[in-house]
Amino acid sequence: MKSQKSSRLRQLTRDQTDMLVRIIREDSGDTVTRPEFNDSMLLILENIAGLEALSIRASTRILGRLWKEYRAACQSRP
Repeated sequence: MKSQKSSRLRQLTRDQTDMLVRIIREDSGDTVTRPEFNDSMLLILENIAGLEALSIRASTRILGRLWKEYRAACQSRP
């Protein structure tokens, strides 16, 4: 059984989500494909304590959320 602490390490705060989306946009712009986004984001996540060894299920969930936020940010283009 997984502990709550372990589960919380695999969740991102709003600030973390915004920061990660900003990093991808600054590095690659607003035209990144989903596979390119996933590859770039997984490389970044490998360097974040608590996220370096995500299960496939957890990484899929996080990548889905980050992709949704990335697309929304690209649409608004601040």
